[in-house]
Amino acid sequence: MFSTGLFASGQNLRLIVRLDDCYLSGDPKTERIIQLFTKYKTPINVGIIPYRNEDDTLNPMYLNPYTEIFVHGYRHKKEGTDEFSGLSYQKQWEKIQRGKLMLESKGIYPCCFAPPWNSYDEITLSVLKDVGFLVISGNEFGPKNNLSIKYIPSTCYSVKDALHLIQKGSIFNGIVVLLIHPYEFTSENDFLLLEKLILNIRNNKIKNLYFSNLTSLDENITGKRLEYHHYPLLYLLRSNNMLGFNKNVYYEMGLLIFINIIEWFLLIAVIIYLHLKKLLKLKYYQTLIVGVLLFILLLVSYINKYDSYRWVLLCKTAVIIFFIWLNNRLMLRKQLKEAQAR
Repeated sequence: MFSTGLFASGQNLRLIVRLDDCYLSGDPKTERIIQLFTKYKTPINVGIIPYRNEDDTLNPMYLNPYTEIFVHGYRHKKEGTDEFSGLSYQKQWEKIQRGKLMLESKGIYPCCFAPPWNSYDEITLSVLKDVGFLVISGNEFGPKNNLSIKYIPSTCYSVKDALHLIQKGSIFNGIVVLLIHPYEFTSENDFLLLEKLILNIRNNKIKNLYFSNLTSLDENITGKRLEYHHYPLLYLLRSNNMLGFNKNVYYEMGLLIFINIIEWFLLIAVIIYLHLKKLLKLKYYQTLIVGVLLFILLLVSYINKYDSYRWVLLCKTAVIIFFIWLNNRLMLRKQLKEAQAR
């Protein structure tokens, strides 16, 4: 369970560079970015929008050993809140299947799908499984209930942030998924900064990956890993860059389980402390009311699919309070029996 290790040693970070919003025919900015990675023999993952222009032909720049293609939506046009969420299975299947077949007709067989605006729903996951995709790269808070799909969310949205993180290093093992777009490169300095990042990747011996590298069985990129990333204690530490944690890192499973265990112990300690301080002076009917309210909140959260760190914290708190309440009832029953025996 902890085979991946909690603490970093040597090459403690791995990097996935995800370049979104690219066209089949390419454009000058995309070409320059890919040339930089090719020059330094560094992998880059390029997301192509299959049907941006109907008569597009595949630019030969994509066909080099340091570029891996993934499918980035269908036309990158919103139909509602985004391109896929809320649409029927049939509509999503038609879009995703057509996009995949378009690239396959060009001799490209992608394993990864990245939805525009990083947004998708449960139906999208079912379609991806049925169409034959292995990996989805969305945001950290998307659905993750399909066991057949692997999840590699984007975590970093700035070349500058990625560069700072690589130069600084990380106490804990993890993956940085850097998401960039060609239109973000508006000046010569932007390209120079990207080149500096690539040089730092090489100098610090950071392993730069393709999405396909992470589909092997020894890499735990299941929905469980994504779920553990939402847990309250880690969310707090990452969001505020505390105690060696960083919001731009997708941490490995062993560390996530360890943090989850610590979180349980902290919650138990706090609630028992409050109990011992007699701040929870609840009678039988009051504890019953508390239990019912907690159950209703959990039920509402589940029905509305409110998947967040707050829901996880509520679950854990409910479990702990239930056991404290049960212990109180058992102690009270024992005390009554002893009183009656006298």
